Parts: sequence; C-alpha cells; structure tokens
Amino acid sequence: MDSVSASLMQEKGQYHLFFSHCPQDRQWVEHLIAELQSPPYNYLCTVLRAAMLSQQVVLVLSRHYLQGTWASFEKTMRQLSQMSQYHHQVLAVLLEDCDIPESIGSFYCLEARAPDFFLAFTSRFQSTTSNGTILAVCRLHLCVGWNSFLTPVDGSCLDTSPSLSSHGIGMEKTELAEIVSQVSAVIDSSNKLPWILSAQPLAVLLLCLLLWLPACVAIIVVHLDELSGIALPVRLTVFLFPLGLVVGGYLIKWRRSYWMRKVVQLLVQNCVEVNQAFYFQGRPLFVTSAHLRANMFSIYFVYFDATDCV
Repeated sequence: MDSVSASLMQEKGQYHLFFSHCPQDRQWVEHLIAELQSPPYNYLCTVLRAAMLSQQVVLVLSRHYLQGTWASFEKTMRQLSQMSQYHHQVLAVLLEDCDIPESIGSFYCLEARAPDFFLAFTSRFQSTTSNGTILAVCRLHLCVGWNSFLTPVDGSCLDTSPSLSSHGIGMEKTELAEIVSQVSAVIDSSNKLPWILSAQPLAVLLLCLLLWLPACVAIIVVHLDELSGIALPVRLTVFLFPLGLVVGGYLIKWRRSYWMRKVVQLLVQNCVEVNQAFYFQGRPLFVTSAHLRANMFSIYFVYFDATDCV
C-alpha cells in the first residue's frame, strides 16, 4: 500500500528503517512501528516491496486475519502479480478452522496443527538447486556366486549426503538405507536374482564338459564293432555334444542379457513406488535407476520440485 505521506527512498534503499533491539525491548519497537504505520506518517510502502523481493509469500490464515488483514493485503497481492517480473509462490498456513475465500483456495495450504508441519513447511522453501540436479548416486553390484544378489558397492553410498539432508528433503541415513533396500528388492521383495544370473548355469556347462572328455577319449581308444550298428550313433552323439555345449552357452548368454535388462525395468518400477511416496510427502526428490556396465547398476537421487514446472 503506497502512501503519499511516506517519503520516497533512494535507489539503494530497500526499507525505510531497520531496528536493532533485544527481545526485552520488542514491545516498545512494535509500538513505535505501529505509530509510524498510522496517519499522518503511513510508512506502509515497503509491504509491496518486501513481498516483491521475496521468493515466497506465506499467508498465515486465521479468523482474525481473514476478517481484517486479508482485505488490504489482497490488494497488495494483485499489485504484486501486475508489477513483478517473475512468478511468486504463495503458501497458505492454516492456524485454525475458518472459511477460506475462493481467492486463497488455489494456493498450496498447510495445516499448522499437523505433527509434521515444520518438515512440510521447510520443504516448501525454494532451493537454489535446479530441477534435474543429481544429489546422490548409489551403485549396486551384481555379486555372482552359487546365488546372485544385488548389493551396494560399499557402505559409503548409504551415508546420507549433505545434499539429501537439505533442499527441503530431510533424508536420514536409516531412510536412505531403506530406500536402497526397497529399490534393489527386484524379485519377491528380495535382492536375490534369478539362477540364470548366478554361477549355476556355468557350473552345469562345466560339469557336462567334464563328463564329455572321458567319453571322447573312450570313443577314440575303444574299438567298436562296425557291424553292430551302434558305432555310428555313439560317435555322432559324442562328437556333436560340444556343439550342444556351444548352443547352450549362447542360450545362457541370451537369457542373461534378457534378465539384465529385466533387472533395470524392475529397479525402475520399484523407483516409481518410492517416487509416489515422495510426491505425497511434498518432498522435491525422485529416484531412478540405470545399468552402468557389466554387473554394475546405479540408483540416482535427483532433485525435482514440481512447483517449479507450474
């Protein structure tokens, strides 16, 4: 609310006055400010300036606010939308049950009496981090043995990154470990992978090869009666057996490639469930996964604030 009674400020000035005082003198300062805001001084012109210079405007909603203050500040909001060169985010905080005007109904609203209010409130603060910034990366390794598992490369990725503790995300180490465990549980809520990705198929091929070698030596050394009719079938079976091993090896390789792609799809599907939880919590974060190389996978924690896209 601009007033002709308030003196114009110089270009470098942002506010008319700044008071430095202790908490014990706050009442006197507030009384002085009230006098300055009253006629004939009317030092109210900085209300619009302060709102314009703020990244986010917070409306503290109560019955007293809606009955008195909102009528005048609504004019300031209209001026702000006309004069500002960028979009201001408006956050409404509901202190008590009251009838909210339609003009406020379109704003994002928080319930001040909710137990998680402060976390939700701070998560709405605008961050200097832009959408798409990777805040943390956790690498998963496919541990191949008699059984195969997806496990973090080392424990360092389970240490909460400072970037995940800030930006309105507030993620702790235990929550990060739970998310990594949830995403890596691709088969029946477990990080154990199908047998085709383990050493079992290779062990079967090696066992078949060990059984074939004595048979090959025996068919060469032992003389078979050509007239009995079994010599040719036996020799064909023994000498064509390596071809079957080669075909089996290619089939195993093909199935392993298929399951490596399948694992990535399952990881991404698990990320969708985590992202849904982040969305309903109002946290500016989403998780995705990718196949890096060979037996290496990664889980990316990416900053994403949906309100920046509106």
